[in-house]
Amino acid sequence: MKSTKFKSRVKVSLILLCTVLIILSLFALNLTAVQNENTDPIYMLKDCGGKICLYSANGENKLTEYGIYTRLLPSIDSESLVLGIPIYSERELQRLIEDFDS
Repeated sequence: MKSTKFKSRVKVSLILLCTVLIILSLFALNLTAVQNENTDPIYMLKDCGGKICLYSANGENKLTEYGIYTRLLPSIDSESLVLGIPIYSERELQRLIEDFDS
């Protein structure tokens, strides 16, 4: 009797484990697909006269100027902005602007 209950629990545990692994695998595949969706930048964030500005992907056409002063940012961020930070999605742009503005 105990052996049968034990075998049933093992089967249920294995089924649950397999289900979780399948779900995690699908999630990982979806995440990889989203990351590979855009391999070319769509924008460039750069320092423009001491403020953060949004440029076209090639860095030539200024699209927006933000009221965020680069001198107030950590040096690693301000140095990156001098070189230009490529932006690959609207979500990434929003996240960076929120981070720089906090």
